[in-house]
Amino acid sequence: MAGVSREALNRQLLDLMRSMEEEGLVDHRLAMVHSLKENSGPFFFSTTLTKFCQDSTGTLRDLTVGLNQTVLNYHDLEEFSIKIRGSASSIGGCRMANACRDLWRAFQNRSSKEQ
Repeated sequence: MAGVSREALNRQLLDLMRSMEEEGLVDHRLAMVHSLKENSGPFFFSTTLTKFCQDSTGTLRDLTVGLNQTVLNYHDLEEFSIKIRGSASSIGGCRMANACRDLWRAFQNRSSKEQ
């Protein structure tokens, strides 16, 4: 991206974030996390999102493995969904957080039926 100014890239990022918010993928927290770079350094936002992606990938892998077991451990599955939901919520990933909430509820309902 030679020749593109930092300001132009930042405008593109902000436009993308607004578009994602309009689509309901993220909420106001993503912009809030982005604004924290002013006090936390220029790489705070990218570092935070990278860490979220890495952590969520591992937890999603664990969740997938758990769902593929012959006997489901609902407690573990609930914990995985709570972990992903909390992480997604903290960075503004409202659609992912809501999906994890629904998944957690399904695990709760299924677990209580089997007891």
